[in-house]
Amino acid sequence: MPGRRVNRLIQLLTDSERREILIAGLLAFALFFVGTAAIPILGRDEGRFSQASREMLDRGDLIVPTFVGEGRYHKPILIYWCTMASYAAFGVNERAARLPANIAGAMAVMLLAWSSRRRFGAGAGLLAGLLSAVTLVFFVEARGCTADMVLFVPTLAVMLAFERILAADDGWGGPFVFWTAMGFAILAKGPIAPMWVLLTGIGLWALARRWRSWEAAGMVVLFGLGLWFLGPAALVPPALIAGWDLVRSAEGRGLLRRFRFGWGLPLLLAITLPWAIAATAATGGAFLSEAIGEHVLSRSFSEFESHGFFPGFYVATAIIVAF
Repeated sequence: MPGRRVNRLIQLLTDSERREILIAGLLAFALFFVGTAAIPILGRDEGRFSQASREMLDRGDLIVPTFVGEGRYHKPILIYWCTMASYAAFGVNERAARLPANIAGAMAVMLLAWSSRRRFGAGAGLLAGLLSAVTLVFFVEARGCTADMVLFVPTLAVMLAFERILAADDGWGGPFVFWTAMGFAILAKGPIAPMWVLLTGIGLWALARRWRSWEAAGMVVLFGLGLWFLGPAALVPPALIAGWDLVRSAEGRGLLRRFRFGWGLPLLLAITLPWAIAATAATGGAFLSEAIGEHVLSRSFSEFESHGFFPGFYVATAIIVAF
């Protein structure tokens, strides 16, 4: 009898796509939101993001984050805007500081639920969304005042739209979501989302290509050099080869046309350039110089902030934290 009741409840919750996605999002939001007011701001990142947002709100400054009065040029502006809006609506407190991550986590769960239901049918969305919500790394990031979950939502939207474009969906919806979400992802954490698209494209190209023995051996050596000391520079040769293969084939040119670069790139620039130009002008170029020169290039080619982890550390630990 209890089993039948549970089955009926699940059927009731998942009998329509909208209801299943909404329920997954609401349950996830409750999970992330409850108890955040009782936990003090923890760690270096939460303290800096929350305080910088408070200082911006106090000054009425929407352009340049500061921490104890000094310019904080580590990340782009989106997380600060979100936290400032939360402070303005609900006051400066721990719960308001973490609310953007709570909402972003719920939105990510809804996207995962939508994608899973479309693929696997009723019930799959609720299951996939809630399983994601209770994994350790997702749960922690969705309850903290950091940029990571605010980055994850548009990045996930970018990758789902990227999949639709690759699947020969010729509508305008996929490209519109792709370029719009890419703009917000860049405002959240710079080049992370474009790198995901680039790496995915290179991976798909490598799997589909027919490799000669010497070509495969060269790529293995290049990959090893990338892990050893070249870093992302090792991606340049395969990216150039992949690009050449793409533009010289009719199928590749057709794929590029599906991205609608003619209006997609201007849309991306319309989202990102106003703040980038304003921040550059307000700081005499220091914001972008530090954000790109130090926090992108230095992270790419050397150990940063004394983490000192071995190459592949995050790959090796991803499976553990996912469970």
